[in-house]
Amino acid sequence: MLIVNHMKVYETAFEAKKSIGVWRQKYNQERRHYSLNRRAPDAAYCSGKLPRQAT
Repeated sequence: MLIVNHMKVYETAFEAKKSIGVWRQKYNQERRHYSLNRRAPDAAYCSGKLPRQAT
C-alpha cells in the first residue's frame, strides 16, 4: 500500500506515521516561528504568553 502526502510517498502506514511524527516534533518543538516572536509553538503555548491576534 502506498501512502502519499504532498511531499513524499510512503511504502507503509508505519513509515508514514514515524516520518510525520518526526516532522511534527521539529515543527512544534524546535522550529521557531516569526508570528510567535521567534519561539517554537510548544514554548509559546506553555509560557502562556501567546501574541495577540488581530481582530
